[in-house]
Amino acid sequence: RSPSRGLGDVYKRQTHGHPPPAGAARARGSGRAGMLLVVNGVPVIARGANVIPPDELEGRWSARGLRALVRNAARGRMNCLRVWGGGAYLPPAFYDAADELGVLLLHDLMFSTTTRTHEPHGTPLELVEVADAVRARSHHPAIVGWVGCNECDPTGGEYVRTALSTVAREDGSRPIWPASPSAGWEAGVHPLSSLPNGAPLVARSLAPLDGARAIEIHGPYLHGSGWPAVNQVPVAPGSNEPVLALFDPMIPLPLPAPGADAPVVECATNGTFVSEFGVAAFSSFRSHAPTLRAEHWGIHGGGRAADCTQPDRTTPFWLRCAARANASEPAAGGAAGARAEAAHNPMAERNYPCDALLVSFFGLSATQLDAAGESAFRSQLFLCGLAQALALHGLVSAHRSANIFGSLIWQLNEIWPTGGWGTLEYSATDTQPGTAGQLLGGRWKAAHHWLRQHLFADVFATCGRAGACFARTDAPAARNVTVRVRAHDVRECAPARAAAPSFTLPLALRAGPSIERFSLPPALLASLEPQRTLLVVTLSAPASARGAADDGAGAREQLLSEHALLLVPPLSLAPLSRAPIDVRVIAAAGACEPSAYAASGGPVPRWCVPLSVRASCTALFVVLSADVDGHFSRNCIHLLPGEWTDVHFAADGERPPSVQALRSSLTVEQLADHYKREETAIGRVRR
Repeated sequence: RSPSRGLGDVYKRQTHGHPPPAGAARARGSGRAGMLLVVNGVPVIARGANVIPPDELEGRWSARGLRALVRNAARGRMNCLRVWGGGAYLPPAFYDAADELGVLLLHDLMFSTTTRTHEPHGTPLELVEVADAVRARSHHPAIVGWVGCNECDPTGGEYVRTALSTVAREDGSRPIWPASPSAGWEAGVHPLSSLPNGAPLVARSLAPLDGARAIEIHGPYLHGSGWPAVNQVPVAPGSNEPVLALFDPMIPLPLPAPGADAPVVECATNGTFVSEFGVAAFSSFRSHAPTLRAEHWGIHGGGRAADCTQPDRTTPFWLRCAARANASEPAAGGAAGARAEAAHNPMAERNYPCDALLVSFFGLSATQLDAAGESAFRSQLFLCGLAQALALHGLVSAHRSANIFGSLIWQLNEIWPTGGWGTLEYSATDTQPGTAGQLLGGRWKAAHHWLRQHLFADVFATCGRAGACFARTDAPAARNVTVRVRAHDVRECAPARAAAPSFTLPLALRAGPSIERFSLPPALLASLEPQRTLLVVTLSAPASARGAADDGAGAREQLLSEHALLLVPPLSLAPLSRAPIDVRVIAAAGACEPSAYAASGGPVPRWCVPLSVRASCTALFVVLSADVDGHFSRNCIHLLPGEWTDVHFAADGERPPSVQALRSSLTVEQLADHYKREETAIGRVRR
């Protein structure tokens, strides 16, 4: 960003083969170009999430926890995080970790109008805070841009006039952006770089301009619904009573069928950047159970629903929950008052309920949703986490099949064990007690494992409705890859047949971002019974392309990713039988090698404990869990009959993880352990 370079140099340095839009040289602001991150002349398709404060109380934040949080993001193949403007500026350890791991940061100023209580006022003290925040962090190369606020109107108030103008004076080396979401600038920045040009900043309104599509957007959000809670969307007008809002599971994925001569489709420069979208879901039983009395183990709290109809004093978006009044009990005092207090439902305070996910994906009945006790709670939370992963699989796959320049999930982490949006659970802390059941940096949810295993991989392939498929690469270099799709019976108990229906296609992918569309053969599709079929999609590349040694029989293939696809939502699957599963801890912890942890999966952990897993029958969505800081290299996976699958437990501590602690706390779960479809589907949630 040398000031001696002219705007023409900016074009050449930042477009990397993407010609500037017509008239860009004459533009006064952002023009109509899309929002694309470009680093050292290379376009970067942003894949990541939004970061919120790791705890409500800043005294509980820890440097170790923040570093572990960023490592977990990088190992989930996230290359970009947005520091959300409704939270707080984070301590140095967070930014240091992002620098070291190459994770880009889009950084909001800490302003928002989500609650109408956190907007800027332009006071001298406020501007000192903004200037100090920028000065204290501007030396971090991970920060790629400053954003004015979260979900505000930057054309009014002090967001641009004072706050962002202060940023432009303090740090002219970085792009600035009016807000998130945003339609860009009318004036005040260079059109292709969004660097301040010294002229007054003028933000563009989010209102549609001449039918032009959005540049940066938020949503969709799959909210929890159907049970009274402090956050419930939607509610019945006038009563604030919850409404069960179901949604399309996107199984199979609705993809456009390719034409007979469908070419490689390159992303153009006018793509959309999705800086927030997400799926609300509860954390695991291991996270929730230590924070609740056993009588409340259930997603509905094991008792009477709370009254959550009164708007919060801060904003009507939030609701206040209290025990429901009972006509036979006095309002307060005595034994009756104690009974009313006991009737207060603590799960109402856990934010978004999971009813909509559980009904949409699994068709759970009202009885199953109301069930309480350890077994019921374990099953409800297992299915809730799996539904979040399935929903995010659909949303992220749709993004990667389209002209999307950024895909940032709402959100990365949880601020406490709750019904939240994170792909990581609440983090343990070494500064204060009270985080029983949590792991340092947050236990990985099923969705986070899938981001690592395939969804956020540089090279990605999947299939959808009517056999429509695509392969996408965001890597800057061309790649030769092979896509294989094999069909398996979800109830198969014999060793996998060598002649299982399959399809193989070699592809020469152009430098990314680019997409190649293809279809599965009609004969293969005709042979499948959707209710009994599991498609396994693998993507591999010649090992020699990455410098691996030849094994004497030609270059070996390197597995880039593998994932399983259902052809129908889980609620339509043939009844599943529980598959006995064997788990072996092969050896004590040793230094983790890239080949063991899997290539292209982010920074290699310090320690690895090798395990091997085998099922006697096909097992769907197998989840390993333990009460040891770290994560499994593969999780929420399928197992085919009789085949051993290698998995590594990975950790970063000063000392290797205790194999004894791993063995003693290790559990292995599968879909068939927790899911049995009842004939009577839910019509409404009982009160």
